[in-house]
Parts: sequence; C-alpha cells; structure tokens
Amino acid sequence: MPEVVGLGEIMVVMDPIRNGPLSSVELFRKAIGGAEGNVCIGVSRLGHSAGWIGRLGNDEFGRFILSSLRAENIDVSCVKVVEGFTGVYFKERRGLGDTKAFYYRKGSAGSTLIPEDIPKEYLRNAKFFHTTGITLALSESARETVIHGIELAKSLCVQVSFDINLRLKLWSKEEAKEEISKIIPKIDIFFLTLDEGKILFGLDSPEKIVEYILSLGPHTVCVKLGKEGSVVGDNSGIYSVPAFTNFSSVDNVGAGDGFVSGFLVGQLKGWNLKDSALLGSIVGAYATTTTGDNDGYPTWSEVEEFLGKREVVRR
Repeated sequence: MPEVVGLGEIMVVMDPIRNGPLSSVELFRKAIGGAEGNVCIGVSRLGHSAGWIGRLGNDEFGRFILSSLRAENIDVSCVKVVEGFTGVYFKERRGLGDTKAFYYRKGSAGSTLIPEDIPKEYLRNAKFFHTTGITLALSESARETVIHGIELAKSLCVQVSFDINLRLKLWSKEEAKEEISKIIPKIDIFFLTLDEGKILFGLDSPEKIVEYILSLGPHTVCVKLGKEGSVVGDNSGIYSVPAFTNFSSVDNVGAGDGFVSGFLVGQLKGWNLKDSALLGSIVGAYATTTTGDNDGYPTWSEVEEFLGKREVVRR
C-alpha cells in the first residue's frame, strides 16, 4: 500500500510552446497537472510510494492521465473512470511574472468525487493522506469526500496533510475561509503561502501565521515564501528555512506542490522539521526549471548530487 495517498483532481495541461497571449500561441505540449497528483509524483520521484484517488472521464484525456501516472509509478488502483469529460487547463506565459491558468473543468469527472471513492483498507497502512483546498472547492460532493477522507484518516491514525492552494476562480475568499476553518483542527501538517495567510486570516507575518494555525490544532505548519524560502513551525519552535535560488527559473507552477512532496518525504525519512523543509525547497527549486507542472521534480539521485553526496560523472 502507498505511503502517501493523494485525493483530488488531475487535469490535462495544455502547455504553450512559447510565451505570449493564448490568442496568438499556436502550439501546445500536452502534459498532466493537479496539486495532489503533483505531490504524488514528487514523492514517487524521490523513491517513496504514492497512490492517487480520483475520477477521470472515459475519454482520451483520461486514458492519457492514467498512463502518465503509471509511468511515474503512482498506484492508480482506486481511480474511477466514469462517464463525463476529463478537466483541462491552458497555461499562459507572458514573460512578465507568474504563469496564468485558464480552467475548463466545471462539471468535470474529477469534480464528481463521492465519499465512497475512498476505500478504508487503502488508507489503513498509509503514512499521510494529502488533499487541498482545490478539491474542497470543486463541488459539494467533492467537499464531502475531502471531509470524509480526513475523518477516515484520523480514525486510522494516518496523518493528514493539507495545502490551502487557494483558487479564487473556484470560490470566494469568504467561502474558502469558512470551509477551511472548519477542518483546520483536524489537520496534522498544514501548508499555505504568505498571500493565503493574508487573504484568509488577515495576518501578514509568516511567524504570526504559524503561531495562529498551531493554536488551532495542527502539529506542524509550513508557510511557503517562494524565492524567500519558508517559515515552518511545530512544538519545538519556529524556523526560517532558505530557498535555493541558483536555478534557471522558467515557470513557477508546481513549485509549491514540489515543496510539499519534499517535506513529506523528509518526514517519511524521519528527518527533523528544518531538514524536511530544506528538501522541500530543493524540489520546489527544481520544479521551476521546466514549463511543466511536475516535469522538473528531481529523483533521489539528483537530490544527492545537488547536496554533494553522490559522485557525478558528466561524460
């Protein structure tokens, strides 16, 4: 059984071959993306087992996602293929900063998740159950499935990992705050960005955000700061962890999910909070080196090379 189980929606990503407005871009590369799926891929690349629970449409895009996940050694035994369409999103890069996303996912197969999609026995031996605010926002039934998954994981003593991943194209700030606040006490490891802390909790200091969320129940909180690294905290204290900026960055989409996957792998290895966050920073930095959401995630061998723990023979 997988060590990390992700619940959510994976979509086909139409990744433009060149920068520019979508109205003028002619060619796209087909790939896959989706927060929980990205985390599973990151975990698998680092040598640990991961499984994804979700729904795909009975279409060519759904089949493409399944074959892509199998190629990444992701367990897909709990994936359901249903009538309906698989969600798609288009990326737009203008060379001016963050990549924009245009979603075509409303009513997709991935949004029709129901609580019965999560087999109890599948979670029993997992170490982490990971999901995000994106899945909470997809539909009422997806929200019920997230809550059921969290409660089921807690009953099995499986740690719950949750990343806000705020998507204001899917729901309002008010609704996001209300629904996320309900589940915070049930979360073990809570991830968010500084902007999300400002928007949802009115706090503009990473340290204050960590302190506040720790007071609500989670035992670990990670505030992702992009090029500034992260601030992480647990009952041992609050720590600032640097980013790695000596990478040639071309696209930041997927970097936050990369951080999560690296952090969870650090925890699986029994590492302390700061070392886990450093691994998260490495994976996040690698993620920015490619235009794909998860193409740049490193293998464990590449991490060891980066840390100088493995001899590199280039030629």
